[in-house]
Amino acid sequence: MHSLEENMDANNKSAASSDTLESALARAIKGRTKTDIFSSLKNTVTVLQNRASTNRKAVEDELLAMTRGLPGMEASMSGDEKTAISFNLIYAIIDTAMSGLLPGNPKCAARPLNVASRDAKQLLDAYMDTVFVENKVRRNTVDVLLDCLIHNYGIFKTTWDSTAKMARIESRPARQMFFDLNPRRVSDIRWFAECEPVALTELYGTLNVEARDAEGNVHLSVEDIDKMVQRAKDYPDWLLDPQRKKQDIDTLNLDRWLTVWRFYDRTNNKYVVYIAEADLIIHDGPLESLDGAPYIPFTIVTLTANGVNAEGVADTKVIHRLQQNLDRLLTLVNQVCHAQAPKIWADGGTITQESVTTANDAAPGATILVPPSGDGQPRERFANSFYAAPIPELSSALVGFIAQLKEMVAYTTAVSDPARGQLANARTATEVAYMDVNTQSRLGSRRAFLYDGFEDVANKCFRLAQKFLDEDVTIFLQTSGVVNDAPVTLAAAILKSAMARFEMIAYNPVRENPMVVIEALHNNMALFLQVLPPERGQALIDFVLRTIGAPSEVMGSGVPAQAQLPGAPGQIPGAPGAPPEGAALPPPNAPLSMIEPEVPREGELPPSVNPEAIMSNALNGGGNVQRQ
Repeated sequence: MHSLEENMDANNKSAASSDTLESALARAIKGRTKTDIFSSLKNTVTVLQNRASTNRKAVEDELLAMTRGLPGMEASMSGDEKTAISFNLIYAIIDTAMSGLLPGNPKCAARPLNVASRDAKQLLDAYMDTVFVENKVRRNTVDVLLDCLIHNYGIFKTTWDSTAKMARIESRPARQMFFDLNPRRVSDIRWFAECEPVALTELYGTLNVEARDAEGNVHLSVEDIDKMVQRAKDYPDWLLDPQRKKQDIDTLNLDRWLTVWRFYDRTNNKYVVYIAEADLIIHDGPLESLDGAPYIPFTIVTLTANGVNAEGVADTKVIHRLQQNLDRLLTLVNQVCHAQAPKIWADGGTITQESVTTANDAAPGATILVPPSGDGQPRERFANSFYAAPIPELSSALVGFIAQLKEMVAYTTAVSDPARGQLANARTATEVAYMDVNTQSRLGSRRAFLYDGFEDVANKCFRLAQKFLDEDVTIFLQTSGVVNDAPVTLAAAILKSAMARFEMIAYNPVRENPMVVIEALHNNMALFLQVLPPERGQALIDFVLRTIGAPSEVMGSGVPAQAQLPGAPGQIPGAPGAPPEGAALPPPNAPLSMIEPEVPREGELPPSVNPEAIMSNALNGGGNVQRQ
């Protein structure tokens, strides 16, 4: 890809009459001191650091502190720190969002794009399940969701690990990521910048990978290495959490640190690695090409749109002011409650401080001598020497406004009171979750945004494997929610030749609950055993044992056995008979499935009472769960 400056140099050799709009624009751009983020990487890094160190960082640090149950850092909060009270809505919002959005086990299924790829669908699904499990995508999603709720957006980074021969999925800290703030669509973002602190003791590993050109050569001199070593500093202040204890910071600073900046420019097809402290570029080359286009490894996840760019809006920031005002009022109420402790004034003209101290320190029921007055006059009644101090009272308007603030926060965030009722059984509990999944609640759009992120990550993993995977891999097929013990080899040629795109499988609480599956089987087990041949009946029993987690001693070898019963060898009593000739039966070690190809046989039940239809309907809760 040629830049405008290169085109300008070529066009300068042409006549003025053949001057093009492109060359004129190139001359105008080259005549300015600043053209893009690569004009001066030192200044670019300074701008990005300043953006990360603004008041926005202070707000995010305060929100993170509240998430961990630490006191906020709001300087205007009234009262002493010991009396400061915080109604921790931030943690409630984050915990509720995590529970409502985080899938139990993220799964993406392949949608074949041609007829030839249909036969490979099961293998592609199993391969993507293997990639997600090996990368612990669910754990990484926790970090991404936390960043979405605190920092406006979360970041997945998908790269190829040549050692593991598998795509590597990571969650990158949002505070260390920067990108073009102009477009609203992620696909239109022109550049990304990633900052990563690297300890000096780990610098060799970074340079060994990042400083190589396309031919694998490293062009760093000894002076370049010495410059980086000499200019290494303490851990960057702008990335430190201010709530960290001094001992933690001292531990971090046992190492010397460098900040490695990676710039990804889609427009100019450039990948630049820059060491800020040494003002040194250690890599400058083209981006990795994937499907004929520059590859950007980042996937931005937002839960809400901000209407300006692709950054999004954090839910906790929306109610941050309400949280602050509520904390100030609760702190004031706490101080008033402390002030309501009874206080007593004593008349210093009739009683001394020593007498008051003696009375306070005396044991219950003790008799205390009162010294006579000095002037010889008769002493007044002892009770007349003490007076009750005034006690402040809470204003009813204050109490009402606190309740109103809580209602405003609950309305804005839709955080409901925790349900404390007891549900009858697994079916009832799952039906409640099933209704929530199929309801267009306020989590619906957030769940869709998260699922879009999973789909983008899965498609990137698939395309990376198609390009870089050169040998067969081992995967585990999964049938009816049961992972088979026998591994399966997926040929690299099948993966490279397949044409498919991956889509997120929406979480189905009915199908995913083993107790609901067992309940559905229990209600229809007699019918199943009547219509199924003996081998299929044994396979059904094995499936039930696997679902309830029965030990291997109970399950045996897993080979369906012929039931030998008196009077009907090889059949279950009440069965219509042996399958007809030519009927296809599963091999002994084949994956068990609850839904097999239909086999015509005499006395077949009508579709309305077909056991497979009953089972499918029971597991689906009466219908298919559609993605919101």
